[in-house]
Amino acid sequence: MFSTLKNNLFCRMETEMAQFISENKIATICCLDSENRPHCFNCFYAEDLKDHLLFFKSSGDTLHSRLLLESPYIAGTILPEKTEMLSLKGIQLTGTVLYPGNSGYINGNYIYHLRFPFAKMMPGEIWCIQLSTVKMTGSRNIFRKKLKWSKPPVA
Repeated sequence: MFSTLKNNLFCRMETEMAQFISENKIATICCLDSENRPHCFNCFYAEDLKDHLLFFKSSGDTLHSRLLLESPYIAGTILPEKTEMLSLKGIQLTGTVLYPGNSGYINGNYIYHLRFPFAKMMPGEIWCIQLSTVKMTGSRNIFRKKLKWSKPPVA
């Protein structure tokens, strides 16, 4: 899957960033309640980097689902499952959540269940995150590296 996406140059998203997102599978997503108090949750995600989308599965009765229906703007992180202090890499992201029934919703059932077939048997719906910004930070020994991507403005 990665080799096909690599040939598309990830629609201008840095190849190293896109590869990192594809190689990992758990994100921490943060949202706000009506009183601007933060709430975070972890989720498995699948990616459509050509269109700058992440998909996750959630039940409508969770606190984060109710909060996202009120305010769809999120921030989040992706870290590798195993980390090494001297060569830590991670992604920070922002975006807008589109949910089933939303006018701009993009159905990610196929992409999500292709990556996580066991999730077909779990209750919930596939939600979509339309990425706005992605920043990848890496530190290898003392050298620090940052890559940034932003969604192009709509013409």
